[in-house]
Amino acid sequence: MSAAGSSPRDGALVTPAARGRPDDPFASLHPAPPTAGTVLPVYDAICAQILHAVRSRRRRLYGRPVDSLFSLFQAIDEHSDGDISDLEFATAMRRLEINVSEAQTRHLLREMRRAGGDGGRVSYAAFMRSMQAHPRHFEVQYRALFALINLLVPDGSPPRLAYEELVPFVLAAMETFAAHEALVNRGCLVLHNLALSEPNHALLARAGVPRLLARMLALHPKEPVVQESATGIIRRLAHVTEALQRGGGGAAVGVGGGSA
Repeated sequence: MSAAGSSPRDGALVTPAARGRPDDPFASLHPAPPTAGTVLPVYDAICAQILHAVRSRRRRLYGRPVDSLFSLFQAIDEHSDGDISDLEFATAMRRLEINVSEAQTRHLLREMRRAGGDGGRVSYAAFMRSMQAHPRHFEVQYRALFALINLLVPDGSPPRLAYEELVPFVLAAMETFAAHEALVNRGCLVLHNLALSEPNHALLARAGVPRLLARMLALHPKEPVVQESATGIIRRLAHVTEALQRGGGGAAVGVGGGSA
C-alpha cells in the first residue's frame, strides 16, 4: 500500500531506497532531473539538483554518506558551528558535482539568508525555510517531501531536526498542490513518520495538521495511503487536538474514522 510496500499501521514508512532496494515500483512518479531543455527559475533549478543528489543516496561528502537533506547540511558544516560559510557551501557543491555557477550559488545563499531569520545563517533550517518561500514549483516540493520520508524514519536516535520549520513546509506544499495525488501521498507519509513520536504531537496539532488532513481525505477518497495514513495521524493527535480545543487553542480540527 505504501511506498515501502507496507501499511502505515506497520510503523515508519520507508521508501525502497532507504531499504537499499535498487528497484523502485514508484519510479514513474518521480520527476526526472532537470534537463537542458527544462526552463526553471534559478532557485528552483538549484534546489532540484540538490534534492536529486540527496535522493540518489549514492553521494558522499568528506567521507560521510549524504542520504538526506539533514545529513547533507551536517556534512557541509565542517566546523559544526551551525553556520555554513559561503566557501564551505560552494566547495560542497563542487565535491558533490552539483552543476551550479558561482552566481547561482550566491543566489541560493542569499535566498537562505533572507528566509532563515537566524542572524543570516546558512543552515538546514534556513534551507527548509527558503524552500517554503518558493512553493510554486511542483518538482522541488515533491523531491523535498520524498527525501524527508527517508530522513524521518525513527531509528532509536532521532536526528535533531528543526521540526518547527519542517512542518509548515510540508503543510504549505500539500496546500499548494492539494490536487496532486502523488505529492499529497508523500506529504502524508512525512507527517505519519513525524506522528510516530509522541513529543511531536503538540507541534503537529497546533500547526493544523488534523484540519489539513481532513481536507486531503475528502479530496482523495480513493488513494489508500492518504486515507489510511491521514486517518491514523488524526487519531494519534486526537488527545492533543481535544486539549487545544478545550483550552481555546483549537485551530486544529480532526475527524473520526479508521484506525491507527
